[in-house]
Amino acid sequence: MKKNLFLILCFFMMNLSSAFAQQYGRADRFILSPGEQRVVYGINQLSFSLMREIHNKSNVIISPFSIACLLSLTNDGASGGTRKEISSRLEASPEATDSFYQHVIPLLSTSDDEYQFKIANALFVNKQFKLKKSFRKRTSQHYSAFVRSLDFSLAASAREINEWCARQTEGMIPSMIDETSTDAFMYALNAVYFENKWSEKFRRENTEEETFTNEDGKESLLPMMRMRKLLDYAENEQCQMLRLHYSGGTGSTMCILLPKKGHTTTDILQEMNNDTWRKLMSSVETYRVSVKMPRFETENEIPLNNVMKKLGLTSMFDPYMANFRNMASLPLYVSIMKQKAKIEVNEEGTKAAAITQEIIRVGSTGIVREYKERNFHADHPFIYIIRDNFTNAILFIGEYHGA
Repeated sequence: MKKNLFLILCFFMMNLSSAFAQQYGRADRFILSPGEQRVVYGINQLSFSLMREIHNKSNVIISPFSIACLLSLTNDGASGGTRKEISSRLEASPEATDSFYQHVIPLLSTSDDEYQFKIANALFVNKQFKLKKSFRKRTSQHYSAFVRSLDFSLAASAREINEWCARQTEGMIPSMIDETSTDAFMYALNAVYFENKWSEKFRRENTEEETFTNEDGKESLLPMMRMRKLLDYAENEQCQMLRLHYSGGTGSTMCILLPKKGHTTTDILQEMNNDTWRKLMSSVETYRVSVKMPRFETENEIPLNNVMKKLGLTSMFDPYMANFRNMASLPLYVSIMKQKAKIEVNEEGTKAAAITQEIIRVGSTGIVREYKERNFHADHPFIYIIRDNFTNAILFIGEYHGA
């Protein structure tokens, strides 16, 4: 008899505010151990690897932070070769990933009148089965997971799971499943919600329709937001990079990578990894920048089975090779992994959300100075990255290729 384990992970939502002083009150608490720093390195490496695999010169948004969190939680239930594979892909040990999420979840989960950032985990278990106590304890201790037993033969079970999804993302992702399967072992979910605004907002009255040209020469009129201010800027041979800050103590930024003439987003992705990313970030200086960038929305659902297999995660999808014996006394494997994500970028800030899902089955100063000027006109395809500046982890990465 075969049973399913559904792992639905990480709704990541952003709308972007808070008090400047909070940043300094929280920063010292984000000092990471060498092992935890390695976790961040793995998340960022995964970010660029994922984008190279799903890149098809179209609009796309993913949350590698969500996927890494899902894999980390799942790895607490893995053993043998499966555990080694997941640890290798994350480029960190299970102990390091557990320590990282136990450390940052309560620190990132803060809110005030203007700013919200919450992270939540839940395990909805088929009442026919039981999690191993050790796995339940680890997910509770390191991921603050809420555990609830449900009757998967009842429609109310799917409704409860979807209500949890909607509640944790403030309605941005209202549901993930149509119904619960009686063969399912468990639905595991991680939700992250972030709300804030730009530190330097675009004035809506300055937004005008302008031509956006895709890589194939197709042109479209898009609402182009504008500003001219002192901003963080860097460049290399392939691209210009603009770093836009979100307000308050969130410590988050959006970095936009705009290909230079003769280069494309493909070129950027082929060369980008955690080391080249850090080098570009370290070259940032303040310029007086004339900015034009589109107001846009992107929403997608991406199947991840084949993507993850190409990245070296093969045994977890194989009913004969997968080993999740630390999760339950059953031969489990991942049958489906996918992610839903959505992002909205406008004059006020950013709002984004993502849900990653796995289905696991049983089977086998004040000084006056002159600033150099730069033009940053995003009127052709670009890559954007939302990162947490406290940990340096990439939260979202995406591409925009026009309407």
